[in-house]
Amino acid sequence: MNGETEGLFAICNATDLGIDVFGAREWGVVGIKNMVEDHEENRLAVENLRAQAGAKSSVLEEAGKEVLVDEYGKVSVKSIKNEANLVVECE
Repeated sequence: MNGETEGLFAICNATDLGIDVFGAREWGVVGIKNMVEDHEENRLAVENLRAQAGAKSSVLEEAGKEVLVDEYGKVSVKSIKNEANLVVECE
């Protein structure tokens, strides 16, 4: 990993600053696009990224949803409550 690839990961992290930092996600996506364009090492680094954990947020909690990530990085959203207070899987 070189300095440019490390910078790529810093920009990826900036896309997760939330709605409090207006435009950070959008400019992060533009930055990532520019860093992977015509740069094979950076493109492969992004291609090999895997989700590691589900997001925790009050918005999801209020909606009765939970984000789960399996051992392969596959992300799914589940309901954490319904009228009978049962856990059900969303399609």
